[in-house]
Amino acid sequence: LYLLGADRWETDPASLTLNGMMDIRKLDWSDRVLEMCGISRDRVPPVGPPSGMVGKVSKQASEATGIPEGVILCRGAGDQQCAAIGAGVIRQGMAEFTVGTAGVMVAHLDSVDRIKGKNLWWGGHGVPNAWDIEGGAFCLGASLKWWRDNLGLDEVQEAESRNTSPYSVMVDKAQESPAGARGLLFHSFLASQVTPYYDADSRGGLIGLGNYHTRVDLVRALLEGCAHEMKMVVDAFQSDIDGGISTLRLTGGGTKSAGFSQIMTDVIGMETEVTKEKECTVLGAAILGAFGSGHFASIDEAVDQMVQIEGTFTPNKENRAMYEEHHALYRGIYEAIANAGQYKGLANFSSKYF
Repeated sequence: LYLLGADRWETDPASLTLNGMMDIRKLDWSDRVLEMCGISRDRVPPVGPPSGMVGKVSKQASEATGIPEGVILCRGAGDQQCAAIGAGVIRQGMAEFTVGTAGVMVAHLDSVDRIKGKNLWWGGHGVPNAWDIEGGAFCLGASLKWWRDNLGLDEVQEAESRNTSPYSVMVDKAQESPAGARGLLFHSFLASQVTPYYDADSRGGLIGLGNYHTRVDLVRALLEGCAHEMKMVVDAFQSDIDGGISTLRLTGGGTKSAGFSQIMTDVIGMETEVTKEKECTVLGAAILGAFGSGHFASIDEAVDQMVQIEGTFTPNKENRAMYEEHHALYRGIYEAIANAGQYKGLANFSSKYF
């Protein structure tokens, strides 16, 4: 922003979060860490509140970039903080889960004293005087893409004939298999299990495969497996935050399908709201800019005007008990393999020979 014309170098609490030098309570540089590192305050940028106006695009920057001279510059936030704001997650008890290539869940915190556990990571929010807390499942859409690219020729060809996407075809096929995929489980840890175990050695797999399973069962297990990993993340939020989560919003490309949104809702086991705008990170940045430039009196007002909910999904009561048992197996099988040291053994084997 400074190079574009901001009045001075500055940062914000959200951008400062992951550099390891932040006082999490003060949402400012840690004097203790700066002293330990031998860095004086005048060597680091001051921390300003999120979304404040910091200047305007200069003539020089305009000539270099093509951005019109005089455009207002505002502080922003990190991608996940912007995603939370773009989903309207600006109050305690609210959270959003971005279902993209990876999945990241973000909740709003009005105080770090609400944190009860150590299964999540947290830091500054894009909302002034607030914090965000995050967890992840890093291979959601990537698991579906893996299927499409390696095993999904049937879905790709059918999608071409129907003029739709292979992912829509996959969701349609999954509806031909009963909830629970006839006992088949898919661990979606293709890039390792993240929240709550942070197990870099873990890997994905199909469990319970029998000669009676068909292609539609495999596809449904794939979708349900992604949803089960999401539930692991949601459960960590419910246990680690005082008061838990009462409102969960789903965003991202994975929510374009009502069928997949229903599967996610059924497995997670709580009502979900799907945002109309799928690219909530961009919308959140726009909200911060709209507030910072004076178009709205508050972030709350901007969110009320700019964030829309497309639909609400309620868990299917008929499948609730079955999915609870299904999830216990999903998690229990992971823990059994991990505790037996077999993920570690497989990782060592792979690094040794491949």
